[in-house]
Amino acid sequence: MSKLVAKATETLDVLRDQGLITAEHELTAELIVELCESWEGSTPNTKTAISREIRHALASLPRPEQEPVTDPEDDKASKVDDLLNEFSKH
Repeated sequence: MSKLVAKATETLDVLRDQGLITAEHELTAELIVELCESWEGSTPNTKTAISREIRHALASLPRPEQEPVTDPEDDKASKVDDLLNEFSKH
């Protein structure tokens, strides 16, 4: 499992644990993981298209409430932001 797939899976698991990923969101969640899996070995043009699709898919998912955070490891909202930032570079 690539680092990107692991990060996407972790982010989606956080959203699932919070009850934000429902049955209606599961196809989008699966699409995100599939797109992350196809990232490795893709051409730059393909990566641009994949990045755009992943950002769009992530934007369609519900986001956790922003809560005061004392431990950055527990910041659930930032996990989604971190994953989005991965794809804003491309």
